[in-house]
Amino acid sequence: MRLHATTFALTALTLVACSKLAPRVDDAMVAARAQGAVAGYRTALKAELGAAIAKGPVEAIEVCASRAPALAIEHSQGGVRVGRTSAKLRNLANAAPEWLGPVMAQLATSPKGSTEGRLVPLGGGRFGYAEPIWTQAACLTCHGTAIPIDVDLQLQARYPGDAARGYREGELRGVYYAELDRSAAKR
Repeated sequence: MRLHATTFALTALTLVACSKLAPRVDDAMVAARAQGAVAGYRTALKAELGAAIAKGPVEAIEVCASRAPALAIEHSQGGVRVGRTSAKLRNLANAAPEWLGPVMAQLATSPKGSTEGRLVPLGGGRFGYAEPIWTQAACLTCHGTAIPIDVDLQLQARYPGDAARGYREGELRGVYYAELDRSAAKR
């Protein structure tokens, strides 16, 4: 009996000591950090894309092709990497990390227009976060079901394997996401 009590006490002390050594993760803090990184990227991209759309679809295609990846790099810092992806890709460089597949499927069942994101533990102290991109009327020129011929030719030239078409207003078009490494997820 004495051996069991000693074993229990040593196990309890080990667990307490390990819990003090292991970094604590606050899900709300991690989610806020991820949301902030995504918000910065989303805001910058929407501003540039909005200005380009006002000039025409050719300019918008250029922003999506060159500025979106550059903005993702600019907003990926401090152990946080941001990006955007979709189940129907226009650019293979935007392929979703593996963890995003089930998350995109969940978000597709969310009420249309919902801005609620999802935080996902990735293991090893890492986290992923995703929030929906809903198709808006302005998106339909390049992503809709009736793409004008001049825009279609431009898209085919830029993206030979383009699959990011056929959307209707209000449908989930993709996600903005953030991946937080271990250092970004610590308290």
